[in-house]
Order: sequence, then structure tokens, then C-alpha cells
Amino acid sequence: MGIWKDTMPKWLCSSSTWVVLGLYISTASSCRIIAFVGDVEVSGRRLLLEPANSLPRLAWAAPVLPAVDASERFCEVANRIRNAQINKDGWGLGWYESEDVFPIRYRTAESIVEGEDNRTTEEFVQLLEGSREVARSGAVQEKEGGFSHSQGLLGAAFNFTVDSCGTQKPQVLKGEIISKAIFGHVRMASPGGEINEENSHPFIFNNLLFMHNGALHNFSGYAASLRRRLRPSVRGLLLGNVDSEHAGALYVNNLEGFPARTEFTMMELRGAMRTLIAELRALSAESSLAACEDLHSHPLPAQGCQSEGNGTCAAETRNEQDSAAGTTATKQEHRGTSEPWSPSSMNFAVTDGKGLVVTRFRSSSAEDPPSLYYKLGVSGKYRAPGAASPSTASPDAEEWQGTKSGLHGLIVASEPLEDTLPALSAWRLLGKDKMISYHPAEGVRIECLSELCTPDLPADLGAVHEAL
Repeated sequence: MGIWKDTMPKWLCSSSTWVVLGLYISTASSCRIIAFVGDVEVSGRRLLLEPANSLPRLAWAAPVLPAVDASERFCEVANRIRNAQINKDGWGLGWYESEDVFPIRYRTAESIVEGEDNRTTEEFVQLLEGSREVARSGAVQEKEGGFSHSQGLLGAAFNFTVDSCGTQKPQVLKGEIISKAIFGHVRMASPGGEINEENSHPFIFNNLLFMHNGALHNFSGYAASLRRRLRPSVRGLLLGNVDSEHAGALYVNNLEGFPARTEFTMMELRGAMRTLIAELRALSAESSLAACEDLHSHPLPAQGCQSEGNGTCAAETRNEQDSAAGTTATKQEHRGTSEPWSPSSMNFAVTDGKGLVVTRFRSSSAEDPPSLYYKLGVSGKYRAPGAASPSTASPDAEEWQGTKSGLHGLIVASEPLEDTLPALSAWRLLGKDKMISYHPAEGVRIECLSELCTPDLPADLGAVHEAL
């Protein structure tokens, strides 16, 4: 499908380029996600395990990335790093049963596949079939000066997660996972990030599920500042130390009335996401400016893949500050990247079980974010066995099309779940710096997050070109 070039670029063989490449690798991080929200129930097994590009396959197989090389910013080396093949540092699922307000989550620090042949673990299969023990989350409450879910206190002083805390014994699910909202995640840990259950996605914040594909560079430089911005009721819900969970906490911190409120409009959910990205960029710029005072300038060669800025620490920080403030930076001859002022990838996803908000964003004028694809409507092959079909389609219809109130569902994934035609034609690559959202009452909405946003592309673009 024309995803990768057949030959290695000559510049890649130069020693100076490997200096740049080494810096990319030192700050690289990737994960893979699958998210579904709709007004019809789907089967977790059919959505996450049975597709050709299943969640377990996203943990080990060569990425399927149609249309990414059509971007004018495309860089083969950076693309390979930003969409890493190996994601075995943990996995997790989150979903909502029936009309429950609060989600169920299961996560682990183990790989979702095992052995040299990358077999899907029995743990994952059993969870989908409903034979694993899980504990439910509950409403956040104030208790004895702290904040907790109904199953027990949460916070740094406690050594348990939302899934295992409290005295309530975990229960076996009633049956296979069937839901109108499902999140799946396989993790590649950020550089220096601990591999443990607490840092595995998705994260629970009261009745919300949150997950991230990407990395917040120099996060350690502003983690303390970020935590100081959080209300006590939000700060007490942090269990791990990973950048992604802190991003989720900052997100819910922007929701008025959280955690007492459990219902938010789509406008509020989208607004909190826009504010989150702006705040993270501002925090990164402030931290980078401080770091620049202690660093000497080391100009890097201008070969190969380019990065935001002109090679000097001050200019890099200025560009980040200007972009965070909403100004458009003048395109320059860029000269590489280094840790304190490296761009961040912010592919975030959040759901309340009814609506879905997802972003594809990278804080660089010269680089693309990790890949993210979407499919409008709900394929009949994903629906739960015996699930009633919407009145607008027959039970055997391949697609449940939308009505005037919106589509019946949206699937968003790091890679298309189908990798061959004609099924691939239903997928589109979300453009750079964009946000896609869905709610049954309003359908799908796609909007730009910056002046650098790019058009969405059909996933079968490469296949069409090869056929011509």
C-alpha cells in the first residue's frame, strides 16, 4: 500500500544523522489505542480480538499506516519511531455495562501477547469472555480528609488501584464484554516511565475513562507545577507517576463541578480538551525556558528529519510559547531536536460512556503526531450477538448508518482494524492537530486545534495510487 519506501535514504547512512536519530529515540514513546462509543452495543471480542488488526496485534506486528506518507511533513524515520511496532509494557480495557454511570476497568503491567510467536494471552481472552475477576469503580467521595472511590481511599499513601482497593471482593463478570463504550490500550512506556499496573491505561476519573498515545517530553521538569494546579479532589485520584495519568487529571480539573458532577455536555468535554492541550504546552514552555538557562547550545546538523525551532534553545522555547499562545510561527530551516524543548505527542481519548472526544496533536510545526484513524458508523460484524439493530437498518446490514440525530457509533484506532480492501475504504486518517468527537444526539464533529491542522485522508489512498 505504499506505506514504507523500499530503499533507505542516503542521508540516513551519515554519522551526523544518527546524532539526530539518537535524540529522537531517547525521547520516543508510543502506544496503540482502540476506542468505540455508540448508541448500539458491540462485542468486546469482535471489536478487539477478531479484526485482522486486533488489539493484541497492535502490540507486536508491523504497523499498518495507510496514507501517512501523503503528508508534506512525512519523515520515514520519525514515523517509525512515533508509531512504534513493539508495545508490550502493559495493557488495559475499560467499558460501561448497560446504563451504568461508572465504568469497569481491567489493566495489567504484563504484555498482551506471549512467546516467540506472540500468542494472545489467556488473560485477555478470558476477560473478553467474562471469566476474569474485576472490581467496579464508584463515585468519588470525600472521606476522612481525603478523596476516594466507593471501594476505598486513593492516593499516594495507599498501595492499591481502583481495581483492587477496598474490602469489596472482585466479582466475575456476568458474561462476555458487551458495551456501548469500550476503550482498549497497549502500552509502550515513556523513557524513564515505570512499568507497573498503576501506569497502565485507561485511567479512571470518577465516571470518565481517559487514555493517551504519545509522550509529554520533559514531563519531569514540570510535573510538580502541574500537580499544584490540581484541586485536592483531583490530585487525590492520582495513583501512578506517568505523564498520561497526570494529563488526565489536568483534563478533569478543567471540568466545572468535577467530581461532584457526573454529567457534562459535549461542549464542556471538548472545551476541557482544548484547555488541556493549551495548558500542557504552556507548562512545557515554562519548563523549557528554565532548562535553557542551564544548557549550552549544541547546534545539530540540518540533514534528515526536521524539528520545530532553529536549533537554539531560546528559539525552540519561543516557538513553543508562540504556538501555545495561538500565533503562527514563521517557517524556518529547522535543525534537529533535543530533550528539554522537544515537541510532545498528545493523542488523547476520553469518554463518559455516552460521548467520545479524541485528539491527534503534536506540538511541532514540522512534525506529524502518531497515527489515528476513524470509522463512521458501526459495522454489523462488531455488534453483540443478539443485539437489536437500530430501526434505520436491517439486522444484516453491514453498516448501521446514522439518522438526522447523528451516526450510530464511531470507532477510533491508532491503525485501521481492517487492512484489506474494500473494508479499508471505510477508514480515514484524522489530520494533524484535529479533534474528533461523537455523541448519539449530535453525531460526529471534527474541528481544528491549531492553524497547522491538515485535511483528513482516506485510508485506501495508497492502495488507489498503486492501482493506477
